[in-house]
Amino acid sequence: MPPMSEDLKKSISAYIHAWHKMSIVYAWFSIFMRSSLIVASALVAARLGTGKFLCETALAILSIYVAAGTGLEAWLKPREKWKGFMTDCENAEDLLMQLQNSDTSDPKKIDDFRTEFQRIVATHREKNVF
Repeated sequence: MPPMSEDLKKSISAYIHAWHKMSIVYAWFSIFMRSSLIVASALVAARLGTGKFLCETALAILSIYVAAGTGLEAWLKPREKWKGFMTDCENAEDLLMQLQNSDTSDPKKIDDFRTEFQRIVATHREKNVF
């Protein structure tokens, strides 16, 4: 059976990988949603402001997209999640570096690292899983 420090290193590495991947997902989602909503709302405003509608259906679809997309972005808060995933990933990377460069024969020290990692995970769930 591997020592607890090796299990902890493996667990922290798995979380780092998952959090890094999800920070990229939320970054792309945030950038896409924000930029497409800006463009779509500008198009709707321009069409409504001129009073000339080239295509009523397209205007209706853009209006629905702006309303639904704004609600979806407000509900999911991708920018906040992106920032939270990056922060927790960086904290876990720092903890992993400390663990890799410490004396792993001291069970008290390993337990302190485990407790700190549990705190990072609990904070992540509290702030980013909503």
